[in-house]
Amino acid sequence: MRDNGGVSTPPVAPVAPVAFCPTADELSLFVSGDLPGPRRAELEAHLAGCVACRGLAAAVTSTELVPLSRTSLPPDSRFLLATVDADRFTLRRQIAHGGMGRIVEAWDNRHLRPVAIKMLLRPDAEMERRFTREARITAQLQHPTIVPLYEAGRWTSGEPFFAMKLVEGRSLGQVIGDASTLAERLALLPHLVDVTEALAYAHDRGVVHRDLKPGNILVGAFGETVVVDWGLAKELDDAALSSKRRRPRDEAQDDVALTSIGQAIGTPCYMPPEQARGDDVDARADVYALGALLYHLFAGEPPHASTTVRAAIEGVLAGPPAPLAQRVPDLPADLVTIIEKAIAREPAHRYASAKSMADDLRRFTAGQLVPSHTYSPAALVRRFVGRYRAAVTTACLMMVALVVVASLGVRRVVRERDRADALKVIAHTERATAVNQRDAAEKLVEFVIGRLRERLEALGKLDLLAGVGDEVASYYRTVAPSDDVLDDAALERRGAALETLASVEEKKRNLPSAIALGRARIDVYERLLARAPRRSEARAELAAAWLLIGRPLGYRGEGAEGLAATERGAALATALATDEPGDARWRVLDAYAQSLVGYARMNRDDVDAARTAVARARAALAAIDEGALTNMRWMHRHASSWANVGSVAQMQGDMAGAMVAYEKHNAIRKRQVDAEPGNAERESALAWGLTAMGWAEENAGEVERALVDDRAGVALRRNLVARDPQNFTHAWELVHAAAALCDLSREWEGFGHAELTCREAMGEGIKLTTARPSDPSAQHIHARALRGMGRWHLAAGHAEESARAFRASLVLDEALVLRDPKNRLWQHDVVECQWGIARASKALRKNDDALASAEAALGAAAAQDAAAPGDPLVQAAHGQALLVLGQVRRARGERAAAERALASAVEKLERAAGAAESDVELQIDFAEASIELGELRARPEARGLHERAASILEALDRAHRLSPERRALLRRARAQS
Repeated sequence: MRDNGGVSTPPVAPVAPVAFCPTADELSLFVSGDLPGPRRAELEAHLAGCVACRGLAAAVTSTELVPLSRTSLPPDSRFLLATVDADRFTLRRQIAHGGMGRIVEAWDNRHLRPVAIKMLLRPDAEMERRFTREARITAQLQHPTIVPLYEAGRWTSGEPFFAMKLVEGRSLGQVIGDASTLAERLALLPHLVDVTEALAYAHDRGVVHRDLKPGNILVGAFGETVVVDWGLAKELDDAALSSKRRRPRDEAQDDVALTSIGQAIGTPCYMPPEQARGDDVDARADVYALGALLYHLFAGEPPHASTTVRAAIEGVLAGPPAPLAQRVPDLPADLVTIIEKAIAREPAHRYASAKSMADDLRRFTAGQLVPSHTYSPAALVRRFVGRYRAAVTTACLMMVALVVVASLGVRRVVRERDRADALKVIAHTERATAVNQRDAAEKLVEFVIGRLRERLEALGKLDLLAGVGDEVASYYRTVAPSDDVLDDAALERRGAALETLASVEEKKRNLPSAIALGRARIDVYERLLARAPRRSEARAELAAAWLLIGRPLGYRGEGAEGLAATERGAALATALATDEPGDARWRVLDAYAQSLVGYARMNRDDVDAARTAVARARAALAAIDEGALTNMRWMHRHASSWANVGSVAQMQGDMAGAMVAYEKHNAIRKRQVDAEPGNAERESALAWGLTAMGWAEENAGEVERALVDDRAGVALRRNLVARDPQNFTHAWELVHAAAALCDLSREWEGFGHAELTCREAMGEGIKLTTARPSDPSAQHIHARALRGMGRWHLAAGHAEESARAFRASLVLDEALVLRDPKNRLWQHDVVECQWGIARASKALRKNDDALASAEAALGAAAAQDAAAPGDPLVQAAHGQALLVLGQVRRARGERAAAERALASAVEKLERAAGAAESDVELQIDFAEASIELGELRARPEARGLHERAASILEALDRAHRLSPERRALLRRARAQS
């Protein structure tokens, strides 16, 4: 862990001389007499006669510290420190030095990892109590953005210490110092969002930091943000968090004592007025400090920076800082509102919690409206139109003019509606005017989302519409009370806009928005059908709307609700195709719906129902005259139907059927590419088909063809990225395809052939998270590439590098799960990271690390299994976690525990492999678990396990589905059977 020892960082921009902002550690050194002479003399001069400094001035003139009240500690706060042998850690170098302690880089000889160890400079009773308190609080805070505590104890000499994760990175102050432009500073905002979310978590646990500053925030080598130094942290009960409880006398004395040695006062440049006065503080003190950090980020210096301590503290007490809007005129007004609300003088005027502040910051970074900011009507229109400025310019400069002209009527429509609703006296002519104006506004939306979509799609820039959905939905909610003036054409335009936006949000994995927009679309077409129940187009769109929300519901782990939505859409599509059999469009829709039902049923392990649905889809597809379909939208659904049929066939083990379906899909996609040369969306869809074909060919044992198709898919995506390097979607899909090719090439060609592709996936993943550090899609695909790199390193014998890659992926995956705890795919990724770390640690003979990671993987998998019993994906993860746990237990000589874990692994993996017969990895894992268990069991049971494993592996080998690196398992099984 790198720390600047509590020394304040310089301002970002040369807007003022370097400010003097003393830190808590510096003041503590001053009081203890350990501060060097020149600096002590300087501080004495600054503090002389400082009436405003109150507790600080008293500390300067006092020769004895106020005794701390031990009775104020609640009984459950006793944090016993066990004696630890000094040989446990090898101390290396000092990396930070503060007033209370020092931080030393060390090597953990038990777990074989680097750590940061904090030790006291002067181990006396009072210091030790504060030190122990800091260790206990840090241990209780388990959050990705809070430095984790590994161990706390005493040396054999009796001195306390605690060990933490070693964070390789720079302080936030150093990072801010490198940002010279507003754009560069805005790019750092996600780090402050992470810090705000971490403080929200701490506040929820009843802990206030009280010393937030740039030096206590580290930015790691992989872009992660970590909050350190909880030595000033204060614990509050529920009443204190809401500022309704007055602290007992002994608790107040405890804070006075902390102030007297220079800690509770915090860092003057970032403290709120009540903390400077020595008053009681609550979570809103941290909110102020967060606002001060944001002020520093954009203004180039803290709110009350000064060349003296006295001036800094008196500045805090005297009044608010210079308005941020004056210092940074180009800063967005809603961001200024967030910061100014956070640094309000009165706590009651600030955000009530860090969580509320984090919510507003997330809305701002996502381009959404910030509730705490009041937008003028003109600003609302400018935001709405401004979302599309770059894309509109790219498509046609005339579009900008059209958007500007049409948007002038939007606010007038809303204003007229509100006035009419309030007075309840809309005349017939006024109603006609409202209809015309509303129609103009709806046509504006249709233009932006309709015709603009066509241009963006051709350019491969649909991702520019990400986040627009929430703005459009907000507009629709605003105008909802007078929607009775909308005619059918206006409702149809609204439905088309919602379809586009929901699809974009689903592709970006912004699942809550995708689901909300999908439901809004359902409402639109239900209203249309209420007016004309037999209208074919409206029936088709309602069916498609139900189908659209089924997938994101399933991705979020709401499988039952997602399946119900999909089947409801399929029933509507089948009814329409039955009523009007002569229309090829409805047959395509019916086939598409049935293929989705098959896919959803297969994901829920309902094989028979999935097979029935796919058979219906094939029958509907066979009745379609492919040459008669020329509309790109219906060709897209036609191709997607074959893609779903292929996916279900592959999951059922029917590789021949899957390859036929993928071939049909790719043929349609090639027709689309030929019809619209240069259309990026069409080329991207074809690239997906080539990669899917590669998966099927690999599972069918046609590895050479699989490698050819996979490489063709990667080449297509590489060309798309080369044509448009800033396109997030193309870059995302390139990482995904390259990671898949990395795995395939590693298994079948050897790790030497796979290295370039694996490193390409890794490099592109880093670019994505660097460009969009707070985008969950970027984090997800970067983590996917890291795991692929981890598997490659493991195969190449680079176990240390493998563990490092899996750990980096784990940081990203755990942060994603915190964002969306229901997302089962992200939960599965966490399990994969943990067992990857366990396998790498086992290869390094770090059995303690391997055991800890294996148990973590098992715990996460078991939690998923309890939440989704019977889910094949969850069963597989649970079995794989048990397998690696059993292997680690066996390596440690714990035979009985190993046998129990392996027996459970065989049971779980057999069930998962039976549900996914085409999954080669599952079949191999099942065989490996059987071999491991057989080697622990007595004959003849052992022989039966080995024969079954050999049978599975021999069948895979005959089908050319057993990679060279896995044939060692076959030899091992044969030797034992």
